[in-house]
Amino acid sequence: MTFTTGTLVLSTGSNLMIDVSGNATLPAVQGTTNENISIDIGGSAALGNIGPHIADVSVTTDGSIAITGPIASATVEFQGDNGIANQGSGSHSLTTTEDATFDAPSGNVGSIADPIAVAASGKVYTGTQYNGLAAFSGTTVDNTIHVLSADPPAILIFNGIYLINNFQPTLGSAAFIILPYVQGIYSQNFNLSSDFYLRSDPILAAAYHRYRYPLLSWIHCNFWDLNRYRKRFGN
Repeated sequence: MTFTTGTLVLSTGSNLMIDVSGNATLPAVQGTTNENISIDIGGSAALGNIGPHIADVSVTTDGSIAITGPIASATVEFQGDNGIANQGSGSHSLTTTEDATFDAPSGNVGSIADPIAVAASGKVYTGTQYNGLAAFSGTTVDNTIHVLSADPPAILIFNGIYLINNFQPTLGSAAFIILPYVQGIYSQNFNLSSDFYLRSDPILAAAYHRYRYPLLSWIHCNFWDLNRYRKRFGN
């Protein structure tokens, strides 16, 4: 379902409700006396340029949610199973007078390069997939982001600050670990297989005791050569 009109204006008491099995795209919606928007779909949703005079914006999808422009409302409640992200250029700020919730049970919320911008007079809550990322910028009533107990993110970033960093590396045939460039790691006697680096790195420290020996073997096989290390990470 796609609305092709320039701006959809909801008259007094006329709430917008969309319930379809496919995708839905809302280019722009305004209210008159604080109307509500409710979207419950089986596909993905794209919306932006919402407000003014909108009370509650509730979007539930089996796919993802794309924020295509600014949203101004009393509350925002987004649950996009496969993720919530900004789309396109320009402002994507979400302004609420109350609380806002962003939940992606099988995906991430925002990204490090393009966090979800909020200006919330209430609290902001978020959840992600296992080992997922949630990234925000802006302001909230208590200057923090709260996690949903059902699906807390492993990494939570707010205004560039890591509020949570509990990423758990998975070792196996398809595993990968992103390691920072550290001076001296390519020394033959003092390299990435050293206990010093394994214990000091926040990502590797969590897996150090449980996966120590397979981790050492993996590092020896993949990072022994400096040139290969530089090629992979651009150092």
